Amino acid sequence: LRQVKLLRFVHRRFIPSLADIVSELRLSPGQRVCSQGDPTPARLFIVAHGALQLWRSLAPGAPPVLLRELTPGDSLGNTGLIADGVWEYTAVAAQDSWALTIARDDLADLLRGRSDLSLSVLKGFYLTFVRRLTQVLEQEGRYSRNWLLAADVDKSPVPMHRRGQQLYQ
Repeated sequence: LRQVKLLRFVHRRFIPSLADIVSELRLSPGQRVCSQGDPTPARLFIVAHGALQLWRSLAPGAPPVLLRELTPGDSLGNTGLIADGVWEYTAVAAQDSWALTIARDDLADLLRGRSDLSLSVLKGFYLTFVRRLTQVLEQEGRYSRNWLLAADVDKSPVPMHRRGQQLYQ
């Protein structure tokens, strides 16, 4: 579990507690973990062995394109631990694989009353989000360090509006 980028700041004393809330998911080649457009479950998926390919259709009826391949230590469904949404891609096992899963409610129960563990998980979420946002912006050729300020609302380069009034420019 310490190899998972999202959990890399979790102190080793908490790893047994995390292991207690993990479930296993065995996958055969070609088996889908999720499909683009389907509701996300309140669950994190962590590749433990094998590889998962992430595919995305860029337009209705268009053939899917390979976004990336997840290998051991990579995760998907991070936002599913925080909020409900829809999958933006389809994840398919590229080979015999297995994943570890952590349910939102189980993680919330584990974090309750454990500020050290909660802070380390939040730090992992934040740094993973910033890393992924940076990757996307660099790939699209629109990378600017100013975008990283979006995590700090007071310094965000994006105009903020409330009830039709412009608060920042």
